Amino acid sequence: MGDAKIDQSSLRHWVTEDFNFDLPEYLIAQRPSEQRGESRLMWLPPEGRPQFTSFTQITDFFRGDEVLVLNDTRVVPARLHGV
Repeated sequence: MGDAKIDQSSLRHWVTEDFNFDLPEYLIAQRPSEQRGESRLMWLPPEGRPQFTSFTQITDFFRGDEVLVLNDTRVVPARLHGV
């Protein structure tokens, strides 16, 4: 890899409290959309409130210096019970 420098001032520092929020049951997907492009996308701008759109619009948020990581894993319909 190179000696690329990252401008630390542009990075958002995440803390676990950032992920504490109420999520009503009716907003939790029980199965995927029939068409993958219908999936919803939440974008967190560096400043301001979250914005919601469809996943097909994801490239509208790219500036050109990002890295997109794709994950094509599948969820196994299973539940683990601890003892």
